[in-house]
Amino acid sequence: MEPAPNYDSLMDELDHFDTTNLQPFDDVIDEYMFPIKQFADMISKIDEKYERYTQLLSCCDSAREDITHYMEFNKMNASERAKLMNKLIDVLRVRRMVKTHLTCIQTIRDGWFVEQGINMYQRAVKVMSTIAKLEEQSYRDRTSVIRDTFGGVDNGTTT
Repeated sequence: MEPAPNYDSLMDELDHFDTTNLQPFDDVIDEYMFPIKQFADMISKIDEKYERYTQLLSCCDSAREDITHYMEFNKMNASERAKLMNKLIDVLRVRRMVKTHLTCIQTIRDGWFVEQGINMYQRAVKVMSTIAKLEEQSYRDRTSVIRDTFGGVDNGTTT
């Protein structure tokens, strides 16, 4: 059983409450409704976003393949190689951004729609925690190509 509220303390707080700048009723309602509406809108469009980012990932993969095949089958001077390498870097950076979006979307889909047995708050905390871990993302090299190319000590991890 919950303890009874301390009405004397609450009345004292009410007596000293500044009523000159009270929020209008509609603003109070909007304060609570706006984030819920935003979330509901995001959830309603999650499958559409997933499809769009899947298409973008496919486009990035095709561009990456076009560039590497061009490099494989054509002779280039240093200027052309640099230009093509800069384009490859741009494509790879966009690809990473797209993959991060897809990972966030999949985390939301799995955590919100698949996860059972936990309340909405617990689901939200779990989804946010999983998405926050993306900032710690890194890559472990599978070969020695980077070390061999740059002649340095390879710790095997690239961020």
